[in-house]
Amino acid sequence: MIESVEVRRRDFVSSSKASERRHPMAGATIDRIVRHGKELALVERGPRRLRMRLGMTGRLLVERTNDGRGPARLPHEHVRWIARGTGDTRWVLRSVDPRRFGDLVVFETEEDFEQDRTRLGPDALSIRSRELAQALSATRRAIKIALLDQKVLAGVGNIYADEALFAVGVHPATPANRLARDAVSRLSAAIRSLLRRSISAGGTTIRDYRNGSNEPGTAQRHLKVYGRQGEACHRCRTDLEHTVMGQRTTTWCPKCQQLIHITLDNSESCRLQPQD
Repeated sequence: MIESVEVRRRDFVSSSKASERRHPMAGATIDRIVRHGKELALVERGPRRLRMRLGMTGRLLVERTNDGRGPARLPHEHVRWIARGTGDTRWVLRSVDPRRFGDLVVFETEEDFEQDRTRLGPDALSIRSRELAQALSATRRAIKIALLDQKVLAGVGNIYADEALFAVGVHPATPANRLARDAVSRLSAAIRSLLRRSISAGGTTIRDYRNGSNEPGTAQRHLKVYGRQGEACHRCRTDLEHTVMGQRTTTWCPKCQQLIHITLDNSESCRLQPQD
């Protein structure tokens, strides 16, 4: 049960009730933590749900505490919960978000929470080819941009969009609705595989990412294209190229990921703007 809550940034928490903005989920007995895409939710044994959108560098830290207060405050620590477990065990949960791209929202009912989730596409960790094909068929946007849209597919960020497209040899500017069926099948499998391997490696730490135990991940050691612009492709040794698509840096191999097997008219063309 959550015994105490300390909110250090009021603008980081949203709710229809002022009391929840001040003390989100106070007194709740947490039944489970659920995830969909990049979002977590604390589910109580009651109607309330706390949605946590972590953003690019946000994280939920969980530590055991013996003094009922927990460790010293971290930089960018916005909310802290103290929860009592079995016996005298106490845990401290901390929401840390340096860039504040994420947020916390308390929903008063399960219905409101489920309605909010309808804005998300299918979960990337379990995406099947039929689901992905249906989602991509509705957009002519570049496949890289479509993969980053959480309404299309929930859970893929910039790193794994680049990595998945390289894995299956698809150019990032390929219109999403022009992917062949076998390419979509291979892409869905690559996304699942890459995400699972990254989770097993504790995530990808490029700058300041830490996992729930406040430890850096090691998946960055296995990246094939992300962050390697100008370096040699691991497959063919061609120099990797990069541009900006959807306001995100995009890296690919011009030989392994050629823009082929599609016909573009002027309204559907994808313009690439190489950086210096």
